[in-house]
Amino acid sequence: MKQRHWGQLIIFLGSALFIAYVLITSPLIPLTYCFFPFLSGVMVNVTNDGPTPVSNLAIVFQDGEKVLAKLEPGRTHTFRVKPSVESGIDVRFVDALGNGHSHKPDVYISRYSRGTITITLDYGSNITWQTAITSSCT
Repeated sequence: MKQRHWGQLIIFLGSALFIAYVLITSPLIPLTYCFFPFLSGVMVNVTNDGPTPVSNLAIVFQDGEKVLAKLEPGRTHTFRVKPSVESGIDVRFVDALGNGHSHKPDVYISRYSRGTITITLDYGSNITWQTAITSSCT
C-alpha cells in the first residue's frame, strides 16, 4: 500500500515540475507576469566610476524610493524597483563635496516591467545609463 502512495506522489511531482518548466520556457511567459506580478521587477545596477564615494544614493520612482547610505568608488549596488503604476525614475546622490545631484534618465517602468537598468555615475556629477527592459500586460 505504501509503495502505491509513493508512486502517485512521484508522478504528481513530476507532472508539476513539467508544467512549471513549460510555463517558464514557453512564449506564454509574458502572461505569467500578468497573473503573477510578484515575479516582475526591474533590477537597477548603479556603479560609482568616480574617484570619491557618493552618499545618500536614491532611486526614486512614482510611489517609493530605494536608498543606499554610501557607494564607494568602483563599487556597484543593485536595487530591485517595482512601482505599482507607470513611472519614470530619478537618480539622486550627494557627492564628496556635499553637493546634491538629481538626474532623470529617459526610462519608464511599470508594475509589469522586468529587466535591468545599468546606471554609471561618472566623474563629476554626470550619469550614463543603459536599459534592457520588457513589459507585458500593456
